[in-house]
Amino acid sequence: MVDWPVGATTGPHTHSGDEYAIVLKGAVEVIIGDEFRVYKTGEAYHNARGVVHETRTAGKEPAQ
Repeated sequence: MVDWPVGATTGPHTHSGDEYAIVLKGAVEVIIGDEFRVYKTGEAYHNARGVVHETRTAGKEPAQ
């Protein structure tokens, strides 16, 4: 479980395994290369192993 304050970011990084996440509260933006997508409460996303990506809060409220 990750509590994301407003303005939080992971910075660009990778994982040694696939990442699966569900947004429980608020919204997060996932950036891969020049593309981004916003995931809101109740939505899930997947980042493949070894893909450089960045995740950050989206909007003016915390996310979880």
